[in-house]
Amino acid sequence: LNEKMMPAAMIKIADIIGESGDDDAKKRAGDRLIAIEKEMEKSTFVKWLAEQIRASLEAAGEPADEQRVSALAVFNSENYINNGALPAMRHLGDQAEVAARLLSIADTKPGPNDSKSWVERLSARRATALKALEGHVTRQHLNRLLSIALDSQSPIEVRDYAFDRV
Repeated sequence: LNEKMMPAAMIKIADIIGESGDDDAKKRAGDRLIAIEKEMEKSTFVKWLAEQIRASLEAAGEPADEQRVSALAVFNSENYINNGALPAMRHLGDQAEVAARLLSIADTKPGPNDSKSWVERLSARRATALKALEGHVTRQHLNRLLSIALDSQSPIEVRDYAFDRV
Protein backbone atom coordinates (compact mmCIF):
# COMPACT_ATOMS: atom_id res chain seq x y z
CA LEU A 1 0.00 0.00 0.00
CA ASN A 2 1.31 3.43 -0.93
CA GLU A 3 -0.09 6.87 -1.63
CA LYS A 4 0.79 6.82 -5.32
CA MET A 5 -1.16 3.70 -6.22
CA MET A 6 -4.48 3.89 -8.01
CA PRO A 7 -7.40 4.33 -5.57
CA ALA A 8 -9.20 1.21 -6.82
CA ALA A 9 -6.08 -0.90 -6.19
CA MET A 10 -5.76 0.52 -2.68
CA ILE A 11 -9.36 -0.39 -1.91
CA LYS A 12 -8.99 -3.91 -3.30
CA ILE A 13 -5.81 -4.60 -1.32
CA ALA A 14 -7.48 -3.33 1.87
CA ASP A 15 -10.49 -5.53 1.11
CA ILE A 16 -8.29 -8.62 0.72
CA ILE A 17 -6.39 -7.87 3.92
CA GLY A 18 -9.62 -7.12 5.79
CA GLU A 19 -11.14 -10.41 4.66
CA SER A 20 -8.15 -12.74 4.83
CA GLY A 21 -5.42 -11.08 6.87
CA ASP A 22 -4.51 -12.06 10.38
CA ASP A 23 -4.74 -9.54 13.22
CA ASP A 24 -1.17 -8.34 12.71
CA ALA A 25 -1.66 -7.81 8.97
CA LYS A 26 -4.89 -5.89 9.59
CA LYS A 27 -3.20 -3.70 12.19
CA ARG A 28 -0.24 -2.94 9.92
CA ALA A 29 -2.49 -2.26 6.94
CA GLY A 30 -4.75 0.01 9.01
CA ASP A 31 -1.77 1.97 10.31
CA ARG A 32 -0.40 2.21 6.78
CA LEU A 33 -3.70 3.54 5.40
CA ILE A 34 -3.76 6.23 8.08
CA ALA A 35 -0.21 7.24 7.14
CA ILE A 36 -1.14 7.23 3.44
CA GLU A 37 -4.19 9.43 4.00
CA LYS A 38 -2.10 11.90 6.01
CA GLU A 39 0.59 11.87 3.30
CA MET A 40 -2.07 12.68 0.69
CA GLU A 41 -2.93 15.84 2.61
CA LYS A 42 0.61 17.20 2.30
CA SER A 43 1.79 19.64 -0.33
CA THR A 44 4.46 17.16 -1.47
CA PHE A 45 1.73 14.77 -2.65
CA VAL A 46 -0.07 17.56 -4.51
CA LYS A 47 3.25 18.56 -6.11
CA TRP A 48 3.81 14.95 -7.23
CA LEU A 49 0.33 14.92 -8.75
CA ALA A 50 1.01 18.25 -10.47
CA GLU A 51 4.16 16.78 -12.06
CA GLN A 52 2.18 13.77 -13.30
CA ILE A 53 -0.59 15.99 -14.67
CA ARG A 54 1.84 18.39 -16.33
CA ALA A 55 3.64 15.51 -18.06
CA SER A 56 0.35 14.00 -19.19
CA LEU A 57 -0.94 17.30 -20.57
CA GLU A 58 2.31 18.02 -22.39
CA ALA A 59 2.37 14.51 -23.86
CA ALA A 60 -1.16 15.07 -25.15
CA GLY A 61 -0.17 18.43 -26.64
CA GLU A 62 -2.52 20.35 -24.34
CA PRO A 63 -1.69 23.56 -22.49
CA ALA A 64 -0.13 22.94 -19.09
CA ASP A 65 -0.39 26.38 -17.49
CA GLU A 66 0.24 26.52 -13.74
CA GLN A 67 -3.31 27.48 -12.78
CA ARG A 68 -4.82 24.53 -14.67
CA VAL A 69 -2.21 22.08 -13.38
CA SER A 70 -2.63 23.31 -9.81
CA ALA A 71 -6.43 23.04 -9.91
CA LEU A 72 -6.25 19.54 -11.38
CA ALA A 73 -3.69 18.46 -8.78
CA VAL A 74 -5.89 19.62 -5.88
CA PHE A 75 -8.92 17.95 -7.47
CA ASN A 76 -7.02 14.70 -7.95
CA SER A 77 -5.60 14.72 -4.43
CA GLU A 78 -9.15 14.87 -3.10
CA ASN A 79 -10.07 11.99 -5.40
CA TYR A 80 -7.19 9.93 -4.03
CA ILE A 81 -8.43 10.59 -0.50
CA ASN A 82 -12.20 10.31 -1.05
CA ASN A 83 -12.12 7.51 -3.62
CA GLY A 84 -9.07 5.63 -2.34
CA ALA A 85 -7.71 6.02 1.17
CA LEU A 86 -10.98 6.59 3.04
CA PRO A 87 -13.01 3.86 1.29
CA ALA A 88 -10.06 1.50 1.78
CA MET A 89 -10.22 2.23 5.51
CA ARG A 90 -13.77 0.87 5.53
CA HIS A 91 -12.33 -2.63 5.07
CA LEU A 92 -10.14 -2.16 8.13
CA GLY A 93 -12.54 -0.07 10.21
CA ASP A 94 -12.58 -2.69 12.95
CA GLN A 95 -9.07 -1.52 13.83
CA ALA A 96 -9.35 1.01 16.67
CA GLU A 97 -6.83 3.42 15.11
CA VAL A 98 -8.64 3.41 11.77
CA ALA A 99 -12.04 4.03 13.37
CA ALA A 100 -10.52 6.83 15.47
CA ARG A 101 -8.98 8.47 12.38
CA LEU A 102 -12.25 8.26 10.43
CA LEU A 103 -14.13 9.77 13.36
CA SER A 104 -11.53 12.52 13.67
CA ILE A 105 -11.96 13.41 9.99
CA ALA A 106 -15.74 13.34 10.34
CA ASP A 107 -15.52 15.66 13.32
CA THR A 108 -13.28 18.23 11.59
CA LYS A 109 -15.02 21.56 11.23
CA PRO A 110 -13.96 24.30 8.84
CA GLY A 111 -12.44 27.47 10.20
CA PRO A 112 -14.15 30.86 9.94
CA ASN A 113 -11.68 32.08 7.31
CA ASP A 114 -11.54 28.93 5.20
CA SER A 115 -12.27 29.30 1.50
CA LYS A 116 -15.54 28.06 0.08
CA SER A 117 -13.71 25.47 -2.04
CA TRP A 118 -11.93 24.07 1.03
CA VAL A 119 -15.18 23.91 3.00
CA GLU A 120 -16.80 21.96 0.15
CA ARG A 121 -13.86 19.54 -0.07
CA LEU A 122 -13.85 19.11 3.70
CA SER A 123 -17.59 18.40 3.73
CA ALA A 124 -17.16 15.67 1.12
CA ARG A 125 -14.26 14.20 3.07
CA ARG A 126 -16.25 14.24 6.32
CA ALA A 127 -19.17 12.45 4.65
CA THR A 128 -16.84 9.87 3.09
CA ALA A 129 -15.21 9.19 6.47
CA LEU A 130 -18.62 8.62 8.01
CA LYS A 131 -19.56 6.24 5.19
CA ALA A 132 -16.37 4.29 5.86
CA LEU A 133 -17.35 3.89 9.53
CA GLU A 134 -20.36 1.79 8.56
CA GLY A 135 -20.42 -1.38 10.60
CA HIS A 136 -17.52 -0.29 12.80
CA VAL A 137 -19.16 2.00 15.35
CA THR A 138 -18.95 1.07 19.00
CA ARG A 139 -20.50 2.57 22.10
CA GLN A 140 -17.42 4.75 22.63
CA HIS A 141 -18.12 6.53 19.32
CA LEU A 142 -21.76 7.38 20.01
CA ASN A 143 -21.31 10.71 21.82
CA ARG A 144 -19.07 12.12 19.08
CA LEU A 145 -21.38 10.86 16.36
CA LEU A 146 -24.39 12.40 18.08
CA SER A 147 -22.49 15.67 18.43
CA ILE A 148 -21.82 15.69 14.68
CA ALA A 149 -25.38 14.64 13.85
CA LEU A 150 -26.93 17.34 16.01
CA ASP A 151 -24.58 20.14 14.94
CA SER A 152 -26.71 22.51 12.87
CA GLN A 153 -23.51 24.00 11.41
CA SER A 154 -22.57 20.69 9.78
CA PRO A 155 -23.72 20.08 6.20
CA ILE A 156 -26.88 17.99 5.91
CA GLU A 157 -25.05 15.11 4.21
CA VAL A 158 -22.56 14.92 7.08
CA ARG A 159 -25.38 15.05 9.63
CA ASP A 160 -27.32 12.33 7.79
CA TYR A 161 -24.36 9.96 7.72
CA ALA A 162 -23.64 10.64 11.37
CA PHE A 163 -27.27 9.76 12.24
CA ASP A 164 -26.98 6.62 10.12
CA ARG A 165 -23.91 5.53 12.07
CA VAL A 166 -25.69 6.14 15.37
